[in-house]
Order: sequence, then structure tokens, then C-alpha cells
Amino acid sequence: MKTRASLVVFFAAALAGGVWVAHHATAQDGAVDAVAEPARVAAVDATDNATLGRWIEAATEGPAQGGGGRWQFVVAGRPLLVLTDEGADRMWLMTPVGRGLELDQPLMEILMRANFDRALDARYAVNGDVLWSVYIHPLSPLRESQFGSAVSQVVALAENFGTTYASSDMVFGDAFDPEGRDDAPPPVDADRIL
Repeated sequence: MKTRASLVVFFAAALAGGVWVAHHATAQDGAVDAVAEPARVAAVDATDNATLGRWIEAATEGPAQGGGGRWQFVVAGRPLLVLTDEGADRMWLMTPVGRGLELDQPLMEILMRANFDRALDARYAVNGDVLWSVYIHPLSPLRESQFGSAVSQVVALAENFGTTYASSDMVFGDAFDPEGRDDAPPPVDADRIL
């Protein structure tokens, strides 16, 4: 007697601006009747350079310069730079914190600890002799509210260099807590995890 088994597999995962979907496959007597290869389905509301450009124009204090994957604009008196690569589905939002800073061991430790518990979605990063406040995110799934939060965090992280090293009022842990709070959670014990 022939048996007919039907296997329906559906999975979705955001991947480089699209969604991969596995289709319906039918097997009869162990043979596969039809298998559709995974098809890349473009996300209907994926963010692209045109959309990002509109968000930048709405966020800036004056006209943004550039376009097509490279913009310069000003927020809270601070120059910001956005770079995108639609092919790689990446977006970088950054502002310089300082050039030629003495990035010695103690300061690098402070920056790395800040990246862990105070910088939230923004990060301190070094390129050449410039210290940056930077936010990196896949371009296509980026939402306007995330971009707005990223702008605020990148600006705050740069402004708070040398004081709280924080991108917002939210803090995880107690590294270099300027208020010396006793209610801060203890630092993560990596030895217990690793």
C-alpha cells in the first residue's frame, strides 16, 4: 500500500534584508514529489537608503549633506555621520568623540566596561587616532524609533565621555558609578559562566 506523507515546513528568519521561506514538500513511497528551493522574499517594509534619508532629514537641526549611503548632519550641536551598505545590509551611525586622545590601559578599560554596562546600543570604538561613539545595525530591519534612539544614544555617549560614559540613564552593573550607589547589581562573574 502506498503511503503518502506530507511535510510542511515553514520557517522565517531575517537575513540580509529578506526572509527565507521553506516551501511545502510531498513525499510518496520515500520519494520527494516536489521540493521548492528556499525563496528569498523581500520584506515589504524594509528600510533602505531612501527611507533612512527621510529619517535623517527629520532628525537634523539643519539640512543634511550627502545621500545614497553617506550623510553628514547635526543633532544637539554634534556632527553625525551615517554610512550604509545596502548590499551588506548594514548601517553605521557615528560621531567623533576626540582625536589623538591618550588611550592608555586605564582609559581603555573604562571604555570597554562602559560598552558592557552603560553604552547600551551605542559603543565606543577606535579607528586610527579617532575615538568614536558608534551604533551599528542591519539596515533593512531598522525602524524609525530605533534610529531615533540610536541618534540619542550616540550623541549622549559622546557627550558623557570623561564623566558617566553612559548613553542614557539606564545602567547595568556598577562600573565607575559616579553616584556610588549601593543598590547597583554586582558585576558579572564570568568565571561562573565560563
